[in-house]
Amino acid sequence: MMRAKPLIYLTNLTHINNNIPSTEAIPLNIGYLATYVKKVLKDQVEVKLFNLHLDLKKAVDEKKPDILGFSNYAWNSNLSYHYASFYKEKIPEIIIVMGGPNYSYKTKRQEVYLKKRNSIDFYIAGDGEIAFSSLINTCIQHQMNVDMVKQEKVNGCHYMQKEAFIGNGLSERLKDMTPLPSPYLEGVLDKFLEDGFTPIIQTNRGCPFSCSFCCCGTDYYSRIAFFDLQRVQDELEFIAKRVQSPSLHIADSNFGMYSRDYEICMEIKKIQEKHGWPIFINVATGKNSKERILKCVELLGSTLAMSVAVQSTSNIVLKNIKRDNISLSDFWEIQKELRKLGGYSSSDVILPLPGETLSSYLNGIKSLMEVDVDFIEPLTALMLTGSSLEEEDFYERFGLITKYRVIPRDFGVYEGTNVVEVEKVCVGTSDLSIDDYLFLRGFHFIIYCYYNSEVFKELIHYLKLQDCSIYDYCYNLLTNMNESPESLREMFSNFLSETKNELKNSENDIYVRYSTDDNIKKLLDFEEGSNLLQKSYGIMMSYGFVTFLEYGFDTARKILAENKIQYSTDEMESIYKYIYESRSNIFEIDEKSTFLEVLYNVCNWKEDGYKKPLSEYKRKMKFEFYQTEEQKKIIKGYMKQYGGTTDSKGKILTRVNPKSLFREIKQIK
Repeated sequence: MMRAKPLIYLTNLTHINNNIPSTEAIPLNIGYLATYVKKVLKDQVEVKLFNLHLDLKKAVDEKKPDILGFSNYAWNSNLSYHYASFYKEKIPEIIIVMGGPNYSYKTKRQEVYLKKRNSIDFYIAGDGEIAFSSLINTCIQHQMNVDMVKQEKVNGCHYMQKEAFIGNGLSERLKDMTPLPSPYLEGVLDKFLEDGFTPIIQTNRGCPFSCSFCCCGTDYYSRIAFFDLQRVQDELEFIAKRVQSPSLHIADSNFGMYSRDYEICMEIKKIQEKHGWPIFINVATGKNSKERILKCVELLGSTLAMSVAVQSTSNIVLKNIKRDNISLSDFWEIQKELRKLGGYSSSDVILPLPGETLSSYLNGIKSLMEVDVDFIEPLTALMLTGSSLEEEDFYERFGLITKYRVIPRDFGVYEGTNVVEVEKVCVGTSDLSIDDYLFLRGFHFIIYCYYNSEVFKELIHYLKLQDCSIYDYCYNLLTNMNESPESLREMFSNFLSETKNELKNSENDIYVRYSTDDNIKKLLDFEEGSNLLQKSYGIMMSYGFVTFLEYGFDTARKILAENKIQYSTDEMESIYKYIYESRSNIFEIDEKSTFLEVLYNVCNWKEDGYKKPLSEYKRKMKFEFYQTEEQKKIIKGYMKQYGGTTDSKGKILTRVNPKSLFREIKQIK
């Protein structure tokens, strides 16, 4: 018999390793579902939210729900279905509902998916609020009788009826976001704020672009719907008074591209001045409207990294993937303005995309370095379910070669079962071989460790002033790796070996490998299944710093000598010592300051924007290097949130502007 007020549990489960959640963001998605269904059905239902499996287990043991909902993303798909089937077996009468973007838009694939996952009673395809509320209303009308509910047509609700697949199209999207109550202002996300999860907000939904590699590149998401500006401002103020995490995620696809985004940045600036939060904002900035984006960066400074995700600079590739990029000339203008403003820029590049060649890819990297992008994020092409790259005829047209690998940090042992998330990746095409892919991943190692994040910025600017190409410098670091210190050679060799070994021929190969206790332990101990670039970066910025530093300077000296460029060993030594004292072991909490005497004032040279030769700053100087109390607080906070492994440290450095962790410097007269 149905209880008077049906109980709904909504979950956005995240994997847990060493008591550290893999996904740090607050589950805004299920917050939206909860507030909308409560608005539509008012007091007819009770809704509770969960992102941790132990909290869910405790709640189910205390009070069984009538309806149990699960999100379905690449990073929690198997975990969600594991618990869907686990609770379906324990409580057969429970209604299991799943929804999320990790679902094909092809009818045949949808049918295969639901036949394979027969514990799912209903799947919501597309934005969930309207369809989920309609489904719950229908369940109430039919006294939670699944068979009766399946006699009705609920738009956007897919299911198996005996052996027949019933697909009722995609769910209706909200044309105006005003009717959707704020999960923050309604208080349904308070627990997650208190527990230290990173707040995530959304100021609009949809994307006008049609990128083939992205789930949002389909016509379904092309219309943009905006949340009320006052509501966004109220959410930010509400969060700032309760937040524990130092960061903020903004889930918009193109932040800064719309005129009202500047108003949102003004509100964030006010909140920063009032509450000292957020320290860093993780967001994808718009693909055009550079003047608007620059205004936002000017206002928020290094808090907001300007992300211009070019993905490729090849016009052939961009046409193949239906991508409309900002021009490199515009990018260069943006970079010049960013330099004046003290801003920070990043750009994603995806390897390999249809039509990309080894030469065109390297030219793209060179172009980004020449326009002085701060951080180049080299990504392997993901074959995302629901993207046209995966769903359409790209395989045949471009000879895509695909493999499978473990998603970093997304694995664990739950109720005695090993659960591992897997992603499908493209590692070759008819234009770029797997050997090319592996070679370029080695170059990614160099980019991540030597080019990115201003770690070696003073050395890079010194080489630029000597008319040396930074691309050539980085390429030399790669091709001359056999001349590097033994420990670095070994690390690089391990990186290449792990890059190759992480790729499997099938999803099942991964499931079989990690079905044993010994192999799942390798994941849990971070011996396998890490983000290899982040792990390498974490090693460099902790115990491996001196080795990387020495090889970087040795290579710079050789390039200068080969080009018959005279340089001062004292100048190079001053830069070396300055970088070492400022950046080595930045995750260690300093108990006291360190002091350095050099012959050149590297600090003033840097403050002047590296415009003049370092020789003009010759003056014996003494510097004090120290961590501020705020830096110590940030480091402790992020280490608590992400953990202390080298992989975790590398991830932290993608969540904050790394130079904000560099030691402060005081000139001593």
